[in-house]
Amino acid sequence: MSDLISSDDPFDAGDKQALQAVLAYMIPADEERPGADDPLIMADILTTARSSADLVKAALAIYRSTDLVTLSQTRTPEVNALVSLAVQCYYRDDRVMASLEMEPRAPHPQGYEIPEGDWQLLEPVRQRGRHYRDVP
Repeated sequence: MSDLISSDDPFDAGDKQALQAVLAYMIPADEERPGADDPLIMADILTTARSSADLVKAALAIYRSTDLVTLSQTRTPEVNALVSLAVQCYYRDDRVMASLEMEPRAPHPQGYEIPEGDWQLLEPVRQRGRHYRDVP
């Protein structure tokens, strides 16, 4: 249950319906985990989005004037903010973390063990050389 007074909710029913469609497309449910449009995850997204409601509403306006495929290929600050918000809230959900066989907890202070990878994959990046300048 949210402590949000309904008259203070920046998202109307149309916004919520559009957001649900975008989230279902962005991270669909499967047999192992819920989708981003799951009621609990969506409630977290809506609560978290209050501070960036203008960006989220702008991303939804882009969706309303196009389609989900085009939206998924759009790289604007508004769409990027919506994607970031959805991913943050999605991976905060205990059910999602458990389905990934990760302890449902904050990553700090304990952290998570990451298996050693193939460091040779970075060789092309190293060969490019520096692409920055030193700050005086």
